[in-house]
Amino acid sequence: MDPRLITRCGCEARIKVHVDDTSGQWGFETVGFEIKDIYNAIEKQRRASVTDIEAALKFLEPSRTTDCGIFWKYSLDGEKRLENLFWCDGTSPYDYSVFEDVLGFDTTYGRNKYKCPLVIFSGVDHHMRMVVFGCTILSNESEESYVWLLRSFFLRQ
Repeated sequence: MDPRLITRCGCEARIKVHVDDTSGQWGFETVGFEIKDIYNAIEKQRRASVTDIEAALKFLEPSRTTDCGIFWKYSLDGEKRLENLFWCDGTSPYDYSVFEDVLGFDTTYGRNKYKCPLVIFSGVDHHMRMVVFGCTILSNESEESYVWLLRSFFLRQ
């Protein structure tokens, strides 16, 4: 069995070695890719890739076709990355106006792959079923983030 077939994975990385048969000397080909080039390539890829906010909006935008009342608000950090994101569907303000007697504010529900808390505003309807009033992903659990969260929630309600 040809060992090259087993090790083929589609990766085109390689090192070329030149051997001079007459002198028996060998050496690497001159490679024009230096550390600076690597950093430049990484930065170029980072700029070209979809940002967090673009991905979030790409997810939320199509919802407008089925729910014209969907609402979201977000904040960006100093590097223009998504910091906090609040969203609720079109029925949430109505549900909140009817079932605002009890407002659950759960910050322990879970964390996503970025280790950010997912906060869910919920209540209970007259059939004792949970009603979600809104959801938020926060970048951290600072006082500033929670102030932003509460302002965003009550802005919509």
